[in-house]
Amino acid sequence: MIYLLFALALQSQTTIGPVDLYQPLFPRNFAKGDDGTFYILDPEEHQVRHYSTQITRLKTFGGKGEGPGEFSFSSSINYLDGAVYVEDTGFFTLFHDDGKPREKIRKPFDADWFPTGKSWIALKRSKSMQYIELIWLSRDFKQQRILATDLDTSFEGTSFNPEGRPIPPAFSKMRNRMAIADKQRFSIKVFDTHTGTLLHTIKEKVERIPYDREWGEISAKRMLAMLTAYNALDSTPSSFNFPNYFPPIQKLEYTVDDHLIAYGLLRPGRIKPDFAFDLSGKRVPIKGGPEDKIFRVLMQYNGFAYVNIFKNEEVFIQKAQLSELPAILAASKNR
Repeated sequence: MIYLLFALALQSQTTIGPVDLYQPLFPRNFAKGDDGTFYILDPEEHQVRHYSTQITRLKTFGGKGEGPGEFSFSSSINYLDGAVYVEDTGFFTLFHDDGKPREKIRKPFDADWFPTGKSWIALKRSKSMQYIELIWLSRDFKQQRILATDLDTSFEGTSFNPEGRPIPPAFSKMRNRMAIADKQRFSIKVFDTHTGTLLHTIKEKVERIPYDREWGEISAKRMLAMLTAYNALDSTPSSFNFPNYFPPIQKLEYTVDDHLIAYGLLRPGRIKPDFAFDLSGKRVPIKGGPEDKIFRVLMQYNGFAYVNIFKNEEVFIQKAQLSELPAILAASKNR
């Protein structure tokens, strides 16, 4: 019965699927404009596709290359202050919101880059690969400030620790707030990304969960097999090194209504939402994260929700009334 309701819901709402879009609907390839229209990056075709609030295609722009309005190895798309940012290996290609080329911005160094529209946030790994710096930079790159340094203990000599990787930062909907977690204890710092200033620090009491060594060994072997398959290791570690306890924070994520959710461990291999905060750092009830195995809420606009659907190994975007969203999400979890 639940599956039938779910199928009928899909038929009754506006949906675009892989016939129209070449598998680019993962959240990092989705950007919402100020007027509710949205942009989809297709890395394979080197294109940006602009859609209306009715999910009809307005235009397509971009191309392969390094010239104005071109990109070759794109990895993400953002919309900020009337500009579309397409990230390439060494630079950002910017477009006006109507698709006309605007400018190209070359990255000053190798890092994971996050534009905010008025500044930049970079996640830079040290040359020794032992720590990661979270760096704030001004729009022209002339000013920079280290906001946080996080040790990366994934590799310690000849030992491998799968729980030693730093937790990626989380950005609010407008990218004007950024949260970074201390992976060893419950401590979350929230920054104003436009100025690089610390707004507040969130702390909570958490239960320490002893590390499951058997699960850790299985996870480490799988990860090593994957890294080896991609030739990502210079040499294979001779042993595994595990902590005594799981990190109290497994992941941070902002919802579409800008509530920050801290995820903790439910059991090995599974995490659950533990705490939620608003932009001021005040504790708020957990509404549930925007992520689900089948759905992810990409945006909310004018009474509608735009939802990412994974069905039969294909990817879609569905538009539904905001009031119907809880039922659709509940149905997806019980399929």
